[in-house]
Amino acid sequence: MAKEGTATDFQRMTKQLFILLGTHHHWGYVQRAARAGDVPKAMHRIKNYIAGVINPSNRTTRTLVLINSNAENWLQTNLQMLEDYYSNTIQELRTSLCQFAGQDYGQPVV
Repeated sequence: MAKEGTATDFQRMTKQLFILLGTHHHWGYVQRAARAGDVPKAMHRIKNYIAGVINPSNRTTRTLVLINSNAENWLQTNLQMLEDYYSNTIQELRTSLCQFAGQDYGQPVV
């Protein structure tokens, strides 16, 4: 039995599996957004906010295109960063979970 305040291997493994599932779930959303343009609503709102914050004294068609392009670039850059982050995190968690392979955690408590 583990001492109070310390996690057992089973508890650490369970926590890592839970994090892996959540990370994989978010990774799917980011991949879909990056590939199909199905951007999460919150990120779309932020993109529109960024475009709205920049308020030049003389708005021209060219400046509006540049402002909107800048906001779109922000969105795409963040999607790429998140995709890389989630992909790397999934790989790290998979590697970390290998340490628990082959361990016998005993019979389930009924």
